[in-house]
Amino acid sequence: MTKLITFILLSHSILFFSQTKSKVSHMTTIDFVLVDHADMNKYTGPIPDSTIRTIRRQLSLEQIKKFVDEWNKANYIGVCKFKPKYRIDLYFKDGTKRIFEINGSIKETRNYCYDLQDKKYLQDLWKDAKTN
Repeated sequence: MTKLITFILLSHSILFFSQTKSKVSHMTTIDFVLVDHADMNKYTGPIPDSTIRTIRRQLSLEQIKKFVDEWNKANYIGVCKFKPKYRIDLYFKDGTKRIFEINGSIKETRNYCYDLQDKKYLQDLWKDAKTN
């Protein structure tokens, strides 16, 4: 019974947290100088063996810089869940990688969502990205 109550309270607090636009940000900013390269993927749908099909494009250094700037000034909007349309994989010089999922809003860690200043930016980024 205690576990059930804890789960209900936890669920309620998450809903409450997402409804109150907290000034706390879970965002980790990006230092462009540390980025090695980036790919952008567009989800095109499932294929018969249940894997997800994507189209991958490489981003130029100029496009990466613009993405980093947009991410660093994005506004936290709360907790949300969505099926991503795009994914950006940032690869760093130290071998680490950060993954960003996009569908109108953008998220990286858990389900903390952010809005970018320019609403059409990510669609335009996809159109301008270089096909591999």
